[in-house]
Amino acid sequence: MPAPNFSSIPSYPHFRLGPVDESICDSLGIDNIPLARWRYEANAAELQTIHFFDLSNYDPSEWSWDFGDQASGSNIYSNLSNPVHRFSSPGVYRICLTVRNANGSGTQCKEVNILFTSNEQDLPKLKPSIQWQYYTQSHTLSIDAINLLTPVSIAIGNAHGHTLIHKHVKNLPAEISLVDFPPGVYWIKVIDSEKHLLFNKIIIP
Repeated sequence: MPAPNFSSIPSYPHFRLGPVDESICDSLGIDNIPLARWRYEANAAELQTIHFFDLSNYDPSEWSWDFGDQASGSNIYSNLSNPVHRFSSPGVYRICLTVRNANGSGTQCKEVNILFTSNEQDLPKLKPSIQWQYYTQSHTLSIDAINLLTPVSIAIGNAHGHTLIHKHVKNLPAEISLVDFPPGVYWIKVIDSEKHLLFNKIIIP
């Protein structure tokens, strides 16, 4: 967290340590009320089976999960700190964790999209991205891309916004000569046949 500080103390992160209950140093009498936090992971072999992990702060002693899966009957709830739940059908579920200790309780809810198959149509499509490499000796720029549909349109310009090269390419990767380009910062714009727009920059030493 680089930031200048003048005539003041640094900005420290919130470590969420909380008071030490029943400590003789706790003169304010503040109690540790738990702060609910959690994450989840899908089983790679069975996407409907989800592993949940408690990340709560301030020493919870009881856990109450509500998976929002009404069709699962009594399995909709769990009192384990790190439970596993197999969802009955695909969909978006509102999942809540409530944690408790002797001082109080806290709750966190999230909406989770549960998938059942790994078929391409069921999974979110990966975002396209540009891959490029500049060869200093030959002053050649090699451009490739992931998840783009060819043909593509490639434009290269300078920091002033002027387009210096604009060409259509049927197949990737494509090599473009930048032998006449002086050192500096340039931008690369790639547009594929489905109008996906990718933008990146290159520094020529």
